[in-house]
Amino acid sequence: MNSCLFFMFVLLATCFNACQTKEAAKNTDTPVQTLSLRYAKGFEVKYFVGYTIISIKQAWKGSNHAIDYIMVQDSTAVPNNLLNTAVILPYELNRIAGISTTYISFLELLEVDNRIKAISDIKYVCSPKMNAAFNKGAVKEIGFDVNLNMEELINLQCDALFTYAIDNSAGAMIQKMKDKKQKTVFVSEYLEETPLAQAEWIKFFGVIFHKEAKADSIFNVIEKKYLALQASVMKLPKPTVISNLPYKGNWHVPGGNSVGATFIKDAGAKYVFDNIPESGGVPLSFEAVYAASAHADFFIHVNSNKSLADVKKEFPEIINYQSFQKKNIFNNNHRININNIGNDYWESGISRPDIVLQDLIRIFHPELSKDNTLYYYTKLE
Repeated sequence: MNSCLFFMFVLLATCFNACQTKEAAKNTDTPVQTLSLRYAKGFEVKYFVGYTIISIKQAWKGSNHAIDYIMVQDSTAVPNNLLNTAVILPYELNRIAGISTTYISFLELLEVDNRIKAISDIKYVCSPKMNAAFNKGAVKEIGFDVNLNMEELINLQCDALFTYAIDNSAGAMIQKMKDKKQKTVFVSEYLEETPLAQAEWIKFFGVIFHKEAKADSIFNVIEKKYLALQASVMKLPKPTVISNLPYKGNWHVPGGNSVGATFIKDAGAKYVFDNIPESGGVPLSFEAVYAASAHADFFIHVNSNKSLADVKKEFPEIINYQSFQKKNIFNNNHRININNIGNDYWESGISRPDIVLQDLIRIFHPELSKDNTLYYYTKLE
């Protein structure tokens, strides 16, 4: 009898300890692993037993709180407080809708672009594969913002809608998606301040589609090429560069901490407004821009113009610029799509900053290579 009682006591104690251990594991705040990021600051990923938390630190400019997305393998492992506050995503996302064309390139690199079932507007898409899928009826248009076709989105039964927002008005869209029980994922790679930081968002999509190793491998190759190109021009003389024409009477130039300014610096040139400590566009007067840029060696990003005559027609004052007189004006519109609207610079260029940098080095330092073929840029004649 005593032996039986002792055995029952041991059994009960073991069960009690096991339950306590399971509960402790469920409530632990310590991840078993975090995703390694070297440049991107806009998201982080933590792996726990049974689930993964993807945190978008700033979903749009001005947002002061993070949005957490949880990919669940074992729902019993997720603490209740997270289930109530985070967006729960299916562990496998087989059908998605993507609003921005930049997502297409990331997914093509990861070879999961066949999961895209909806896009905002085919007129802006450059990818031949995505255009072919649309022509076959495998991909549908759903519009964007106030023109979003909610009925079409629901009919497509997408596991999640990947989108972006530019300000706090996104709150209304979030509520609308919640009311329709549509999972929405905000992607804010555009808020990053360096080209490599933007490109590192391939790791975000790698987590989403369980392609972490592939994403890491792809990014490592891009980073290695980018850094080698950057090092090749580090000690060369630096020509001066101005970027952006005025548009509809307003002249906004990239701030000195912007992606555009970083590209110019890394390509071995000096951006004339590198002393402005801003990461976005900065409005300046004509007089201020002219004083700083009239004698710049190169002028890049001149709206949608395709010839020097086009630039002169839109901006007659360009004839006083040294860059115009020396025919050193280049635009990033070499890869415009068949609709003459979409620009691959803003599609695949985000995920391939190494190719963008190679173009800029060939523009600013043509003496370095016999092959000065440009991929995203074109010289205006």
